[in-house]
Formats: sequence, C-alpha cells, structure tokens
Amino acid sequence: MKCKSESLEKKLDKPDWKQWLPIWGVYQIVKDGVNGKPSIIINRTEQGVEPAKPRVFFGSMAYQAASVLVVGAGLYQLAEKLF
Repeated sequence: MKCKSESLEKKLDKPDWKQWLPIWGVYQIVKDGVNGKPSIIINRTEQGVEPAKPRVFFGSMAYQAASVLVVGAGLYQLAEKLF
C-alpha cells in the first residue's frame, strides 16, 4: 500500500538561501527548479506548479534586477577609473 502523504523531508524542505544572493540567485532558482527543489518564486503542489505570492515573486525579480544594475554600474565606474 502506497502512502499518498508527503514525506517529512518534503514538508520540511525549504528554498535554498542562495536564491537570495544577488545575480547568483537567478542561476540557483533555475537550478533548483530543474532539480525539483523548492523555490522562492515557484510553489510546487500536488496539483502542479504555480507562482508564489505576487509580492514575493515580484519582490524577488525586482531585487535581482536592482542587483544587476548596481553591479553593472559599479563595474562601469571601475572600468572608467582603470582605463
């Protein structure tokens, strides 16, 4: 007889904290999504995959976009001073 309930490991499985790192987090979200691990922007349920709460989803996307802009601006300033 198969148990239809989720295992304790799956219930306690949380998104990896590395998903919040600037720039690297985008890679980590995709990597975890491919491996079927929890994500900060995607909720996996028994019915399928659905987006996270809109505030979390758009907050994460805005955070990553701002990180890319800040790092890009910093690299531009550094390149100006060096060259």
